[in-house]
Amino acid sequence: MSYRSVDVERAAEGLSVPLRDILHTLLRPEPSERFATASELEGLLRARLAQLPPYSGEDAVREVQQALVEAENQLWDIEVPDDEGGIAIPLLDTPHPTDKVPTEPASRGGSRKRAPATRHADDVTTVPGPGARRVGSRLPTR
Repeated sequence: MSYRSVDVERAAEGLSVPLRDILHTLLRPEPSERFATASELEGLLRARLAQLPPYSGEDAVREVQQALVEAENQLWDIEVPDDEGGIAIPLLDTPHPTDKVPTEPASRGGSRKRAPATRHADDVTTVPGPGARRVGSRLPTR
């Protein structure tokens, strides 16, 4: 992969100086200028972590809230195709004036409509109808 120093600087924006230095070391073009082992990198990262103040769940919540506030206007600019999923607009329970589908309450007589005798192979139903039946109820004997 090829990248320019401008790309590295853009990737490092917002990082603290010690982390930026680590990133620059990781991305040096000359292998001899990078960390010799993963263990060396781990030691450096753990030392840096030990210098930081404690980080609580409340800190994480505040950080996410701040990021959402900062990104609020940009979120509205995101274009998500309708057929690709994404952000769903909440639907209101208010019926549309042209929706005039008649409904009737279920009868209390206990009668259910039978499923049609022929269904497409992909149809799934919860209404009892012709289908697989258990042939025998006896358990196998030993």
